[in-house]
Amino acid sequence: MDRGPGAAGSWPETTRAALAGAGGRGGGGDWDVTVGGSWCTARPSASAPLPERGWKLRVSAASAAGEAVLSAVVRVLAGDPCRFRFAAAQEHLSELNSRNGDRGAAGEFITVYPADDAQFQRLAAELDRATAGLPGPVVPSDRPYRAGSRVHYRYGAFAPPAEPGEDGREVASGAEVVVKQARAHLEVGRAGTDAREALRHEAALLDRPAGRGLAPRPLELIEEEDSLFLVQERITGQPLGCWVAARLRRDGGPGVDWAEAGPVAHGLLDLVERVHAQGLVLHDLSPGNVMVRPDGTPRLVDLERATEAGRLAGAGCTPGYRAPEHGPGRLALAARGRVADPAVDLYALGGLLFLLATGHDPLLPEDLPRARPAAERLGRWLALAARTGGTARRLAPAVLGLRAEDPERRWAVARVRAALNEDDPAGPAAFPRRPRHGGPRLRPAPAPPAVRRQPPDRTDPSGTTGVSGA
Repeated sequence: MDRGPGAAGSWPETTRAALAGAGGRGGGGDWDVTVGGSWCTARPSASAPLPERGWKLRVSAASAAGEAVLSAVVRVLAGDPCRFRFAAAQEHLSELNSRNGDRGAAGEFITVYPADDAQFQRLAAELDRATAGLPGPVVPSDRPYRAGSRVHYRYGAFAPPAEPGEDGREVASGAEVVVKQARAHLEVGRAGTDAREALRHEAALLDRPAGRGLAPRPLELIEEEDSLFLVQERITGQPLGCWVAARLRRDGGPGVDWAEAGPVAHGLLDLVERVHAQGLVLHDLSPGNVMVRPDGTPRLVDLERATEAGRLAGAGCTPGYRAPEHGPGRLALAARGRVADPAVDLYALGGLLFLLATGHDPLLPEDLPRARPAAERLGRWLALAARTGGTARRLAPAVLGLRAEDPERRWAVARVRAALNEDDPAGPAAFPRRPRHGGPRLRPAPAPPAVRRQPPDRTDPSGTTGVSGA
């Protein structure tokens, strides 16, 4: 091999070049290298199908050491071929290693699927030697090959067997799936609902929006001893919070540029509108429950708290996105339950648009010595962001319209869409202005006595991020 993953070019391209013509033990040297979403999968062309269960090896890497670790792993696997997959770009590895990344995928830079126990033992030792001394995090879900090793291992299912479900659908055919488990006697929410009943409820709801591309497709419910398992389609992409964090403006300005934020904002409006059209209320619309696919369309990935509109429902649980009528000050009401109202999703939708506009969750610290209305504080934050942020200028009126304390005053999705379709204000001087549809108005914020820039992950004690005096 004259060229490895450290050479110029994308990681999939350089990996394909490194594997080309590499004739290793048990393989003819031909590989299929494909990219799907944020992952790249490499398969020896002559390899047998994956077994139902087996050993997995995971190799972690610090973001700065990604190319070096990948190069070392590819050299080993070129000589002892088996299927493996890896993060397809430096940006995805950085997201996996970030504190906002999916904990279930923490440290999962490269996953290797040995064909049998002998190859597992052989590759574990070879990969450990090849990556010795290179930096990387621990993989929390797996066991390290040795203390300080980049190589970790576990035994488990590779993919469920392909077989028809109760309704005749194929459960899986080698595709990656997500399996959710609910155990007996575990309670969900303040009402004490059995976790298994909650999972059955989610599976039933998934069948309603799934056909319209809003949420994962349910594949099968499996009951085993005291546990219930829901097997569902795996949605590729990034959680909305990670998607935003990866696209914050490089010049230090607030939020995501409108060219990227705009399509996602409209996609979120469509998603909420279509869910409500099916008679459902999500009750936990938050960045962790929305996945942005590679084509930029948002999809729901969790309907655990979804309820049919008009029925009794529990409270949402994500701070910053929980409607005030379900807030901590109303625990007695929340404990009794209340009728599911689409207005709680509108409030959360305003929080998601705020995230796109500012790069931060709409969380406000305690306001002392006097407690100002939350809308006033968010309005000031948005006004400051709008001075240099085109996305904040576009989204601020809609955010405040959706975040009204009174559920009856929250903007409908159609009204938000009309506001977003208006021409972009000419610039900071033209903002704020009252949209022609009426609704809340942002008052121009006077310049604070001292403006200081702060790192984007810190919140100013006064109630805003990156500026003082809010």
